[in-house]
Amino acid sequence: MDDDIRKKWQGAFNRRETACERLGAIHLLSHGIWAFKVVAPGGATDLIFGDPVEKYAGIMRRTARALVLTEWKLIKNQDEITSKSQEARAQAEIYSGGVLGDAELKRTRYIVLVCESGLTPPDDIGVGAVTYRHVLLPTRPKVPSMMARSQRSRQKS
Repeated sequence: MDDDIRKKWQGAFNRRETACERLGAIHLLSHGIWAFKVVAPGGATDLIFGDPVEKYAGIMRRTARALVLTEWKLIKNQDEITSKSQEARAQAEIYSGGVLGDAELKRTRYIVLVCESGLTPPDDIGVGAVTYRHVLLPTRPKVPSMMARSQRSRQKS
């Protein structure tokens, strides 16, 4: 990650969860993945898009490589990763049955866990036909050589 991108992620992490969501949606779009905001009474997805999904269904199918349902959580320490992940999965389940019920977001849902340094994310979880994939996004990642040394020392313990 270059310094400019790192500073943007660190700034978003220090502000609030929605700042990370916006920055993440822009990054996903650069990979051909449309992230969008859908708002309904009592809920809003943690994605970005201004209008109802149905209005753009045709163009999305023609241009996007994928549509994804994500739920973003800020993780301040390893102790809260399990509870925040469970909370995110519950929210994603609610969103998938509401305003996003007709969109093709049914098989894989992404739980994005934004943290400062490399933590251990939960394993993917299958619930019926749905897979919840946990993606860790560290804003201050360790360099690969340091990560390898710490993994090696944990394996020896």
